[in-house]
Amino acid sequence: MRIALAAALVSFASLASSSSAATGRNLLLLERPGAPAEDEALLDALRIYSSDLDRAVAVATQAPPPPGVEDLAERLAAGRRAGAEVVLWLGSDGEHEVLFALFVDTLELRSLPVPSSATEARARTLALKLRALLEARRAAAANAPPAPAPATGANAAAPATPTIANTAPSTIAPAPPATVATAPPATSAKPPSPTSANPSTATSAGASPPTSAPPIAAPSSAAGPAATSTAPAPARSSASPTIEVRRAPSPPQPPSRLEIGVGYLLGVPTDPRLLSHDAVARLIAPLGRLPLALALDVAAGSRPTVGPPGYHVTVYDVPIGLSLVGRLRRGRWLLAAGPRASVHVWSAGADAADGRSGAAHTVSAGLGALAEARLAIASRVDAALTVTGEALVPQQRFTVDGADGASPGPFLFSASLGLVVRLF
Repeated sequence: MRIALAAALVSFASLASSSSAATGRNLLLLERPGAPAEDEALLDALRIYSSDLDRAVAVATQAPPPPGVEDLAERLAAGRRAGAEVVLWLGSDGEHEVLFALFVDTLELRSLPVPSSATEARARTLALKLRALLEARRAAAANAPPAPAPATGANAAAPATPTIANTAPSTIAPAPPATVATAPPATSAKPPSPTSANPSTATSAGASPPTSAPPIAAPSSAAGPAATSTAPAPARSSASPTIEVRRAPSPPQPPSRLEIGVGYLLGVPTDPRLLSHDAVARLIAPLGRLPLALALDVAAGSRPTVGPPGYHVTVYDVPIGLSLVGRLRRGRWLLAAGPRASVHVWSAGADAADGRSGAAHTVSAGLGALAEARLAIASRVDAALTVTGEALVPQQRFTVDGADGASPGPFLFSASLGLVVRLF
């Protein structure tokens, strides 16, 4: 068993030795076989919350046994092949379900606890935790102090030691071994004491030791002031508060599967006398991971009155529309546009001055387009402005006793302002 473990450690170390050259800025998610709903929800959340960090999310399928040395080596190799910065997978630490994060460049393995909540909320929580971890690592890398300058301050005494050792034999050839013991004090930051100034060397060498003694004392005395003058410099460079007080950008809005909206609608037909003020309701269903959505809307409200002299003609329109829109979300904003088809249920009632009355009902189709702009004002609430334009087929015209009573015209425009709530 020890031999197998040692072989696995050697294999893992060989993969780690070249990991820094193959790491990228991508995230690799290892899905379990069958792609459970938890993995799919986590994939969606990771793609949303890492989009503004310039990181793409790749997917691979791999069985999730308990993490060991062999398993980490395989996952590290998969991350290197995918050019990933972090390899992620859902698993268990023996007691709780966790999200494992293996950083390919530093071989650091982190485990993020999985909260006990709904699938979508749990995926968003894990994605936000991973985002915070990536932001912290990026900030730490940006605030890392620069490499220390070589041979500054007290460290300059270290290279001076060989210089003293080289000059001592040439100046004092017959010097006793006591001269070697004087070299270590020269490497310290303190100046040599009078008692350790090599008195034996001065008496044994005659006139030569006084000429060589000043060069030995000069490096030690110069090293002291240099060390005291350069010591505060790293403290000033590391205490830069401007980099650390940064606010992270607001995370994107979470995805939804069903949305409902209500608002006020202003209908503008070709005949401005038939201007309508209605209440509109919308039901929107996003199409999974695609940037598309189906929208069903219905409106009802005012009954404008027109007609020839002696008659009152009331026109009532109930439009029911279906749209397929493409959507683009940028931070708190969402833009949508696409084709729209509708059915208009028309009702017209006429009252004559002599007391007679009548009614008529008909249906026409509408073919046009829809455009919408939203602004998130709460966690799951958006303010929405929607504009539609359509052509009515066929064009409707109501008559009273052979005279023209009312006609909405060939075109119909509308604008609505309201709220949209993302239910789940």
